[in-house]
Amino acid sequence: MLDDKIASIALISSKNNDELLGYLSAYSVLQAEPKKDTISFIKKSTPTIVIIDNTMPEEVNYRICRELKENTGNQYLPIIMVTKTDKKEIRAALKEGADDFITDQSDDLEILTRINSLLQIKNLYDKLAKERDQAQTYIDVAQTIIGVVDRDLKVVLANKKASEILGYSQEEIIGQKWFDVFLPERIRDMIKAGYKMVLEGEIEPPEFSEKPILTRTGEERLVFWHDVVLKDDQGGIMGTISSGEDITEKKQAEMALVEANKELQELDGMRNEFLANISRELQIPLASIKGFSDLLIKGELGVINNKQNDALVTIIRNCDRLQQHVNALLYASEDCSHNVTYNFEDTDINSLLDKVLNDLPINFTKYNLTLERSLENIPHINVDEIYLKNAIFHILDNAIKFTPANGKIKVSTSRTGKYVEMKIRDSGIGIAKDKLENIFKSFYQVDGSTRRKYGGTGIGLYICKKIIEGHNGQILVESVEGKGSEFTIQLPIHTRPDHTTTENLAFAH
Repeated sequence: MLDDKIASIALISSKNNDELLGYLSAYSVLQAEPKKDTISFIKKSTPTIVIIDNTMPEEVNYRICRELKENTGNQYLPIIMVTKTDKKEIRAALKEGADDFITDQSDDLEILTRINSLLQIKNLYDKLAKERDQAQTYIDVAQTIIGVVDRDLKVVLANKKASEILGYSQEEIIGQKWFDVFLPERIRDMIKAGYKMVLEGEIEPPEFSEKPILTRTGEERLVFWHDVVLKDDQGGIMGTISSGEDITEKKQAEMALVEANKELQELDGMRNEFLANISRELQIPLASIKGFSDLLIKGELGVINNKQNDALVTIIRNCDRLQQHVNALLYASEDCSHNVTYNFEDTDINSLLDKVLNDLPINFTKYNLTLERSLENIPHINVDEIYLKNAIFHILDNAIKFTPANGKIKVSTSRTGKYVEMKIRDSGIGIAKDKLENIFKSFYQVDGSTRRKYGGTGIGLYICKKIIEGHNGQILVESVEGKGSEFTIQLPIHTRPDHTTTENLAFAH
């Protein structure tokens, strides 16, 4: 009670009614003197209901009523003002913020009814406020922006994440016009016009969209939004609820990746062009060295002794090896041109294998390796002999290179269903199980030490795989580290691929 006299429940009743006093005795009745700091007293004592007596001047009562309503924040504090029976005074009390009134002529039943009604409203409000605060807590812990914009384009709800990203407190955000404050000026009018069309039901909002927001510091952040229209019980559009994820850094990373990929493609093109140019430049001197060496070893330029002959054999062999590398680099550089042409001919695979093996006897002798052949009677198939021969040569050369002295290499052919199979098995160093799936990738070698010790460009097996696939076949590998490897080439019988392919093929060792 707000009174300038001694506290007494009887002051609000014309009768000293036991029933009224008994009902109110369940509550603690506190008295505040209006001449003191009434607002501080109310905040400190947190009453359930406030009754302002009419024993004070009207202007004092109205001022206290207004101040209480302005300073209770989000809480609902019902105020009953005791007035005279004059209707003008009653209207003035309600206008100044009183929730209800009783007059000096009200009986005990009316007083009880009005107090009880306001207490029930207070209980309902407190319950709703608790549920609202709980819902706000759930919304605040969400790691996405959540906000509601009404038909007046004002923000009526914003969670903690929205506050963090925008740089404003939640209290500062709520009540602001979303499009005028939190969107960049360059898109403000366009987005606002679209939202108004959504409110009028003319268009449906996109379920997902990417739109920027403007923070307190003037920074633009890109947000991935999910929007849902809010409707009342009659189906009218009340506004929208939106959830959004800040994807600024993610988008920047994607753009950086695109730029990096573009730069890599440009560098790759420059590399290919460089490799093609240098490969072509090497062709002429190589052909000259090989040509004159052939003339010398045949004695057409004069008689040579045995030592000179051995030296020329070495020169020719290394010219052939260098030519293989040059060809490999040239074909690899044209990987994107897709212009290799196959010339398929009816071919005896066993004869083709013999030709390859006849080019390698010096290698077997040099490394003291044993060659075992097991060539079955197999049908002829259509292949491009030049490409296939070089693919087989590379696999055999690898087997020789990676097999220690006194080791063994076995070459075999057989027919398996609709395929002719060629197997090349060695007793070499083998390949680790976790490296097998990578050996056919371009410019891949098992490890750096292997490249340093045994040499090679790292594209040979990649090119072999391309050649075999260009013949509608496949190449398989089985290997045990420390025990050796077995490569299997399967080529279809009576299948003639289109003689022109768009795949780049090459050979190397």
